[in-house]
Amino acid sequence: MTDVGKIRYSAFISYSRTADGDLAPALQQGLQQFAKPWNRLRALRVFRDDANLSANPGLWTSLQSAMDGAEYFILLASPEAAASEWVEKEVRHWLAHKPADHILIALTDGDLRWAGDDFDRAGSPSLPPALFGAFVEEPRWVDLRDFGSDQLRLQLPAFRDKVADLAAPLHGLPKDEMLGEDVNQYARTRRLVRGAAAVLVTLTLLASAAAVVAIVQQREARAQQRIAEEQQRIAQEQQRIAVSRQLAAQAESLRTADPRTALRLGVAARAIHADTTTDASLLQTLTASRYRATVALQDSSWVTSIAYSRDGKLAAVLAHYGQALLYEVADDGTFRQVGEFHNTSGGGFAEGIAFSPDGRTLVIAGLPSSVWDITDPAHPQEAATISENNGDGSIGAVFIPGTSTLVLGGSMGTFMLYDLSSPRDPKLLSETGTDVDWITAVALDADGDTLAIGGLHGELEVWNIGQRSSPTRLVAAPKQKAAVRSLGLTPSGADVVASYEDGTVVDWYRSGTSFTRGPTVRTATTAGVTMVAVPNSTSTMTALAEADGSLTYWDLVSSLSVATRLETPRTGTRQLTPGSAGPVTLAPSGRTFASGGNDSGGERIVVWDVVHRAAPAPLGWSTNVGASDERQPALRTAARGSVLAIDTGSGVTTWLLSTEGVPTSKGPQFSGHDPVLSPDGKLIATSDGKGTVTLSSMETGTSAQVSGFVAAFSTDGGRLVTDDGVFDIGDPMRPRSVGAPLVWPSTSASASASASADEDSGGDGTRDPTTPVLVAADGRTILSADSAQYSMGGGDTWARVSVVGDDGVVRHVGRTLRADTDSPGTLALSPDGRTLTLANASGAVTLYDLTGPSAPAPFGEPIRLGGAIATGEEDGAVTVAFSQDSAMLAVAGPDSVTLWSIADRERPRVLGTPFTELGGPAVALAFSAEDRTLFAADEEGRIVGWSLAAFNQLRRDPSAQACALTGRGLEPGEWARYVTGVAYRETC
Repeated sequence: MTDVGKIRYSAFISYSRTADGDLAPALQQGLQQFAKPWNRLRALRVFRDDANLSANPGLWTSLQSAMDGAEYFILLASPEAAASEWVEKEVRHWLAHKPADHILIALTDGDLRWAGDDFDRAGSPSLPPALFGAFVEEPRWVDLRDFGSDQLRLQLPAFRDKVADLAAPLHGLPKDEMLGEDVNQYARTRRLVRGAAAVLVTLTLLASAAAVVAIVQQREARAQQRIAEEQQRIAQEQQRIAVSRQLAAQAESLRTADPRTALRLGVAARAIHADTTTDASLLQTLTASRYRATVALQDSSWVTSIAYSRDGKLAAVLAHYGQALLYEVADDGTFRQVGEFHNTSGGGFAEGIAFSPDGRTLVIAGLPSSVWDITDPAHPQEAATISENNGDGSIGAVFIPGTSTLVLGGSMGTFMLYDLSSPRDPKLLSETGTDVDWITAVALDADGDTLAIGGLHGELEVWNIGQRSSPTRLVAAPKQKAAVRSLGLTPSGADVVASYEDGTVVDWYRSGTSFTRGPTVRTATTAGVTMVAVPNSTSTMTALAEADGSLTYWDLVSSLSVATRLETPRTGTRQLTPGSAGPVTLAPSGRTFASGGNDSGGERIVVWDVVHRAAPAPLGWSTNVGASDERQPALRTAARGSVLAIDTGSGVTTWLLSTEGVPTSKGPQFSGHDPVLSPDGKLIATSDGKGTVTLSSMETGTSAQVSGFVAAFSTDGGRLVTDDGVFDIGDPMRPRSVGAPLVWPSTSASASASASADEDSGGDGTRDPTTPVLVAADGRTILSADSAQYSMGGGDTWARVSVVGDDGVVRHVGRTLRADTDSPGTLALSPDGRTLTLANASGAVTLYDLTGPSAPAPFGEPIRLGGAIATGEEDGAVTVAFSQDSAMLAVAGPDSVTLWSIADRERPRVLGTPFTELGGPAVALAFSAEDRTLFAADEEGRIVGWSLAAFNQLRRDPSAQACALTGRGLEPGEWARYVTGVAYRETC
């Protein structure tokens, strides 16, 4: 840093940056270059703050030092300078330490007027106040007011003249001598330049050879620099890839325990480096979790109860020590807090909360219980306190549906009925003692006439409370060893679902005055089930919230006679501690549920979707074409058209699809079997099974015929390939044979036994005509699957990639693919022609790369339905279909269909959970144009479809969907925790 205190200056320029930001540097440059000898850098040294000061915490000290070392003070006078605190301060310092007659004034704006013995204050608005009265006689000043920014060059005579006015006193010479000296210096410089030019010519000639060498070296250096820069770019890119992969891996590890953080990490991974891996990982996180939103609570006490109003528009959250929070519930199930109050009487103990059917009253069960008017949810008002003899307080509260009658379960084995038609005056209707020592749970059936009560010592009683003033006990279940934790009744009240502290869930079926023990389920945890939500009249699902933090759904199709565990998503951003698990409550809509609990971030409520927001949605359309042992239905769709073709066994039926991919009406019928559609859906090819393939127009029904048993269109739609030849279909009604008829390699047992050979060049023309054929866009690359029995009694399914030569000979290329099963495999080609799948009867699906030099080469490990790696176990045949964009694979197994992301071919990822509406295994799958719908056919001939609209929206922009769910990306502190080596950036 320059020490300005040790430098002597000829002048110090004081000015306003606002007014003279352009003029000041030009004047400094002009003064330093005016009359400059040829052998010096400058004629004299002039100080200007921006030019002479580096970053310096002691700014004023530096300015003082510069002024103390200067001979003259040049003031660029203007109204802005006169008003500047810094200019005034500099002037005062100069006057205190230097003579006033060494102040030179350059007027740049405003006016100056000398009034005989001083400047006129009114007429000199450009003069700093400190200079009034400072001069004995009128000082030297120069008028620079008429100079624009384009005129501030020393080469212009007018500006040069003004510079000379100021330079003369600095040099101690008259102005005319200064101008002469400047001319002399200029002439001297010219002479020297001419003399030097001659020398330079000679030197230039001598340097030319060296210059050539230097240029070559410079080019080489630049090339090396470019290589170094490219290597640095590659290193930085590799670092970003590594960081993004690490974040994706962390997101995957947190999907179950902390889906919100997992989503934020997935978004960050895509922001750092978006590729097929980060895209597929985030999409899998989105489809794996039913997470909807998180509501953080400020109070440290744990959540004991969550309740929804009957219409689902309000939710109440109750904490153990009496804090109650009211939330508005949006259509998407998320919460927005609107009110808060405390049940402070009696120490604030509270265990249950319930809305009245009209949603205007809220009851908190505790010690004591309280009634609140929530007509205005933002300002709840306590209406009454219920403090009858209920022992150590009330455990549960529930309103009888459609009435103002409240049921309170007392901790000491007594339940009470209250009339709350006037919330400010609760009226006790009845108080009933039971054989339950300590009530731990209460539940009502749909009409409110049947009450179930559970106890601390495993008691379970059912009461008829139709007569509000005199309830009667109907039946008691055998006492169990563990305490009842929660209860639920089916709408009719015939079933009581009871969860116990030891983790068992029992369906008690009531018949008259006795209970029959139905299906018993032992949950994954021994800490018990915290909530049982039985279905309403339109649902068959029961939700069990387990104390380890998982939510399990059970199918109650037949009064729990069949209990089928569907899935176990986590219900919180952490695993709950057994014994202090939070409550879980289903919303009345049945679309979302809320769970309460705490983690290191404090108490919180998490909202979840019951059915994933992006799950394939049934179209509500189906048809049944029947099936036979000889032929099962086959499905075909067009890549860009709107047609679904179905092989019914007795012909081909077509359906026309809407722009959303929904079948709207039947199209034309065609004879034959094994239909295939052209990519645009305008042509259909069918086989009669006797050596003839018919090519028909979907629009006119006109047709043409070619030879062959099976057919396929090239993916560009320009060719039709059968097992007998390749045909140009530029004019579909006049197919033109391209090249010679196809000659296939031998499929004899001996050829099959050597199928592992890398190539088979030639054949005898024999081939099983019914095996499938797929054709790539070039119309010459053919994929075929065959099955052959060996003499040893075993067999393999194998597939080959072949190329059609100009001579018509089909030559196998690359290696033969084995399905390792004695059943024919399922072969599928991606629409882009780059990927082949081969599935076998043991459930393995292998993906092969058809683009590399060693094609077909497998991608990673085989996949199977449900997400497991294939083990070779016989799980039944697998059916597969590529999406039209080739980025997704539908895989159907014995009883369900699963979607897989194959954007990253090396690591296919399961998307969401398996789904099905079929009565049996799917034998055919097909995506409609633009992947709007997925169709499936079962072995009985039933065909159904699913809409993929919500799923595709998720695929289009997974980051936007994740940000909408989480509300934000990683904050700087979180970024520092999870991300290394990459600077923080906003990701949402």
